[in-house]
This record gives sequence, C-alpha cells and structure tokens, in this order.
Amino acid sequence: MPADINMFWHGPVLGPIHAACVRSFLRHGHAVTMHCYERPADLPDGVAVFDARKIMPLEDLRPHSASGSIALGSDRYRYRLIAEGFGTYADCDMFCLRPIAETPYIMGAEQANTVNGAILNYPPDSPFCELLREATQDYNYVPPWFSESKQRKMRFFRKFGRKVSVEALGWGIWGPHLITHLVKRLDLWTEVSNIDRFYPLHCQHAVQLKDPELCIADLTTPRTDALHLWHKISGSTAPPGSPLDEIINC
Repeated sequence: MPADINMFWHGPVLGPIHAACVRSFLRHGHAVTMHCYERPADLPDGVAVFDARKIMPLEDLRPHSASGSIALGSDRYRYRLIAEGFGTYADCDMFCLRPIAETPYIMGAEQANTVNGAILNYPPDSPFCELLREATQDYNYVPPWFSESKQRKMRFFRKFGRKVSVEALGWGIWGPHLITHLVKRLDLWTEVSNIDRFYPLHCQHAVQLKDPELCIADLTTPRTDALHLWHKISGSTAPPGSPLDEIINC
C-alpha cells in the first residue's frame, strides 16, 4: 500500500509548483495530510488538513537569520509529526513519480555522504527518532560534528549567557547535517536509499528544470520514485516544454 504522506506548509498559498507536487502524491494513490497554521487557498481537493498548533506552536517556527527561511522550524516539525505516529513526511517540493510503499525507514542520500530529509520516515520508538527530537529541542544546540575547538567556544559562550542560536549557523544544521550525523552514529546506512531514488537532480543543477530541451525522464532514472525540485526553484516561471512545465501541467 502507498504510504500516507504528511506535508507541512506555512503561508496563504502554495503556488503552482508546490500544488502540482501535492497533486502528484494524490495521483499515485497516497492519502495526503497538509499540516499548516492556516489552510492554503490553493490546496488541491482531496487533501486532509491538520492544525499544526497541535504539534508545535507557531512561535517555534523561527526563521534562519541569513535567509529568512523557516527551514529550521520545518525540520523541527517533521521530526515531531513522525514521533507522533503520523507516518511518512514529504516536502512540498517533492514530485511523486510512482507509489512509495510504507516501510519502517524512508530516507535517501542526496550525495555520497549526505542524507536529505525532504522525504522521511522512521519508527517512532527508535533511537533515531528520540535523538532527532532531543537535538531539535534546543535552539542553542551545539552540533557534535563541529570541531572540538568550535564546540568548546560555543559552550563557553553558552555558560556566560552569550548563546549562539542555530538560526545563526550554516544552512541544514537541523536538516541534512543532523540526519547524516545520526545515520552515521547509529549505523543506519543500510536504510538509506540510493541517490537516484529521490535526489537524482543535484541542487546546483536545479536550473535544468527550466530547460525546454529536457523532460522529466532526462532528470531521473528507472529507480526514481520521487524527484526533489529544490525549494529555490519555487518562484520560477516554467518555460513551455521544460520539465517544470511538464510537472505543473501533469
């Protein structure tokens, strides 16, 4: 059976690209629940809505200092919804190409040594789940993969009230960096899917989605279940005949 899919959105509208991604899961037989603080006006028919306040207060959706992105809060939320037993989480820029079966672990490599969390599932009673929740409880989290000297400096600042919040740290602290760290720590690499299952298109090549000389099949492999579009493409126009145009008009 296709996995139940949970998504998270903050804002009044999804826009055509994200709406197309939501529809793609419905089209392949997935039950989809949108977790949100307000219902998007263009939410596709057939999607259930869950009040995100029941899992995490809106004030915890703190933005990243440099970009203003809510990725940190989104990371924190997805780990909590999985811990609550909702099942598989998928980002709203994940385009489903075929049904994704419910399995205890769903996660994929985006590079040889990096695991992404744009689509994610794991047992709610697992050490992996507990450690993700624990790490994202504290906005002054000290990443254990940082150098020992940097960790000491952060702890020193913390001791004297000069805390360094994760909002001021690099991109992906609570996302791919944390997930990858825990996959290594808990020896879960056997549960990580190959790059081409979810991330055949590298983020630096996302512009290929706008190339009218390409199609979706050119950016995927026969093993691709879903294609991550990378959020930075979300405000883009879709040139006629491009993979992005194909996605929007599916």
